[in-house]
Amino acid sequence: YTVHLRNVGGLVTPVILRFEFADGSEQLLRLPAEIWVRDNRSARASFISSQELRSVELDPHRETADANRDNNFFPPRLEPSRFQLYRSKQEAAEDNPMRAARRRAEKEREEKEKAAGQAGGQAGVNEPQPVDTPQPSPDAVP
Repeated sequence: YTVHLRNVGGLVTPVILRFEFADGSEQLLRLPAEIWVRDNRSARASFISSQELRSVELDPHRETADANRDNNFFPPRLEPSRFQLYRSKQEAAEDNPMRAARRRAEKEREEKEKAAGQAGGQAGVNEPQPVDTPQPSPDAVP
């Protein structure tokens, strides 16, 4: 197999490749930064294997300074960004502590109101009382 590499960012770094084969086995190949000596934009790496290759991943352990991991896979695949991972963890997790405390307080308040309403309905406590609002007299001049 021959792997064609492109140096998109321009930073000369070692190349770490993980090969996954059809039987599920893996092989890690570490190439020194000298692979970029002839051409700092592209390089080739060849290796021999009797097994069928399923996928290739560049820098599987995130050891190099790579800002865009979307182009590190063959066949291509998208990795969720840190923001997407953070959002999915938040959505999957229970309420945050402030929201949970607010819901508990609302539930307690509703229970107290319900209990007071049941007790008040029997004794006449907490029932709405009519409020007398002063009405302007017809003789008043605005």
